[in-house]
Amino acid sequence: CQDQVQEFNLDFIPKQNIVPKIINGIAIEAGGYPWFARALIYSDLWLGCGGSLITSDHILTAAHCVHGMESSLLKSGRYQVGALCAPFGPEASSNCGQKIESFDILEIVEHPRYNESTFDNDFALIRLRGTSTISPVDIDQGNISPKYETTSFTNNVDLWPIGLGQTESDYSAPTLMHTSVGYVKEDQCNSTSSYDGLITSNMMCASGISSDACQGDSGGPLYDSNNDVVVGVVSWGYDCADPKHPGVYSRVSSQVRERLFVEELASISSKIIPICSKKWHTWNIHRFPGFEK
Repeated sequence: CQDQVQEFNLDFIPKQNIVPKIINGIAIEAGGYPWFARALIYSDLWLGCGGSLITSDHILTAAHCVHGMESSLLKSGRYQVGALCAPFGPEASSNCGQKIESFDILEIVEHPRYNESTFDNDFALIRLRGTSTISPVDIDQGNISPKYETTSFTNNVDLWPIGLGQTESDYSAPTLMHTSVGYVKEDQCNSTSSYDGLITSNMMCASGISSDACQGDSGGPLYDSNNDVVVGVVSWGYDCADPKHPGVYSRVSSQVRERLFVEELASISSKIIPICSKKWHTWNIHRFPGFEK
């Protein structure tokens, strides 16, 4: 059959009036976040999205990073676990001295209730064609981020969005970066002076003094360094480091009812629909437990 290649835009983070830079980013040294993953397509073309290794063969990322691109990603995409350097430049071959593993994509599983208009349930799982030897990161099982709503926790939370997004030089960061942000309570983020009701229970907000995730950081983790868990996935927002509009993240704890989803998925023996099938856009979309219709 004849190949079908999709056209797509590499600027995936859905921010309005976007400022293409990661604000106040701090370069990560080797060993900092070995479980961070990035997506590549067509050889070494960076897809502009990150992810987190959460089991030996699953990457957690944002649905908007893969939505409508399943065919191209399955045919020409791969994920690199342990990515530290940009996939180009003088240190790309050595990954700045950090171990890196590359995998083809076996399966793409988008949250069945992902809303591409509102970015609600902006989650996707990537099943790797192979098993990583790098230790995965833990994710919030429902007992971490809900506590942020209490003042005693809000004032003592160290949150770090992580990514290879663009810097103030308007070029992609030469190495993995993170920046410090604080949790913004839901009622404040949803106020009329901020997002005016657009924030759902599946989202969370965080911002810092001139610090934010931005273009190129989509799908990457929001990491709680005190508890050593990923609590969010970089999703969307208005502008970058806008004091009235914090960065919006998909709240991992909102999926606590589906925490067995990854284990169930791992046991599935998938029948992959050929790339040229007219049904490619619906292939391998499994329902999360608890959301069956």
